[in-house]
Amino acid sequence: MEAESKHEKNVHQGRNIKRVRESRGMKQFTLAQLIGLSQQAVSQIEQKSVIEEVLLDKMAIVLEVPVDVLREMEDVSDVSFYVENNTFEARDNTQTVHAKDYNNYCSLDEIQKLYEEKETLYERQLKDKQNQIDFLKKLLEERK
Repeated sequence: MEAESKHEKNVHQGRNIKRVRESRGMKQFTLAQLIGLSQQAVSQIEQKSVIEEVLLDKMAIVLEVPVDVLREMEDVSDVSFYVENNTFEARDNTQTVHAKDYNNYCSLDEIQKLYEEKETLYERQLKDKQNQIDFLKKLLEERK
């Protein structure tokens, strides 16, 4: 019954993901990396009219929009929208949806920060390993 109402309302969840992603200036490749999929998988997802809830939730977090935006935004050609500061507004002369109080626990800035911290940690670990190797080489040369 819910799937029927989605089709009556002309909802295409894949296109909703694409519209929000493009409004963010994000490429499929970038979105794919952030959710751990291939670019081809993201392309296929954007072609689906209905997407699994778990995947839809991941997309909403990465795209920083309420999951309802991706789940229920109608596929209307004359609808314009923008996403800014965790705010979504859809304008089609009949409705405006605001989601300013949406809690986003994993913004792109946080993901970038975590990635940079991870990179710094790996560099430090590599340096420590190299120091260990140098120390062991030195010990080996002393024993010869």
